[in-house]
Amino acid sequence: MTEVQGHYYDGKTSASEVVTLRIQGQQWLLEGAQGSRHYPLEQVEVANRLGNTARHLSFPDGGRFETTDNDGIDALLHSVDRAGSSLWLHRLESHMRYVVLGVVVSIAFVWALVAHGLPAAAKAVAMQMPVSISTGLSEQVLAQLDERFFAPSQLPAETQYRLQQRFANVIAPVEQGFQFQLLFRQGGPRLGANAFALPSGLILMTDELVKLAEHDDELVAIMAHEVGHVVYRHGLRQVLQHTALGLVMTYLTGDVSSLVGALPVMLMQLGYSRAFEREADRYALDYLRSQNIPSAHFAHIMQRLDKQHDQEPGIGNYLSTHPATSERIQPFLGD
Repeated sequence: MTEVQGHYYDGKTSASEVVTLRIQGQQWLLEGAQGSRHYPLEQVEVANRLGNTARHLSFPDGGRFETTDNDGIDALLHSVDRAGSSLWLHRLESHMRYVVLGVVVSIAFVWALVAHGLPAAAKAVAMQMPVSISTGLSEQVLAQLDERFFAPSQLPAETQYRLQQRFANVIAPVEQGFQFQLLFRQGGPRLGANAFALPSGLILMTDELVKLAEHDDELVAIMAHEVGHVVYRHGLRQVLQHTALGLVMTYLTGDVSSLVGALPVMLMQLGYSRAFEREADRYALDYLRSQNIPSAHFAHIMQRLDKQHDQEPGIGNYLSTHPATSERIQPFLGD
């Protein structure tokens, strides 16, 4: 008859008693210097085996039996046909190939969650949220941009008015109730020729970008691209994705400080993903074609921007969050 030596704790004091454990009929039997105890098999919880760590049994009266004789416990469980799950876990833990497989599966799950699960969930949520929810966020981001980066526009009033008229045509086909507005700012040495779309529909265009353009249709192409970001809720989706990822990391690490105050500046710190840029490019291309505007205008200003930013061909294609300019402009050169 199999017997296992170990220590019994009554759950009331820290004192332990050396006891012998065995199975008698349909009961666990503990025998020690202070007498014997009987517990029905089904009322005792047996911990699973993990390596050579101490094993314990928990009894219904609060008592606890501990032993390092894992083989003995397995033998007792085998005698009553209860060792299956425990030994299965032990086999997994004891073989390196299972450990490696577990790590690979875990990494694959996390990758799938970050690459596909969170973006899909963020899109579903963002597309259902009222535009009014993103208004406050956009106003905070605009205030941060004005405080840290932008200066008032120096463009002539007639130039601003002319571009505002073109912008009105760009947003005319949009059915959603976005609060579209085109604003001009000086980008300065840090932002230079640039344009930004905020979730509520605010489009920011720098004086430097306007001066870089050789034709108003080039700026219209940029406007349509930024409107595409708004229509497809890219800014809000980006915030939701990274907030969800931050919450996951907070759950894993217990550090919440990185999330405090992050939302107002998140749009300034995060570039759009390659998928977002391509989606906005397609929106711009469709608009230009619908208005019989040569789509090459977008390619021309993008090439000029690329040259101004001193980007050599191919640099950053895989390291940047944006696709390479040469890749992006190909669809626009087909018309």
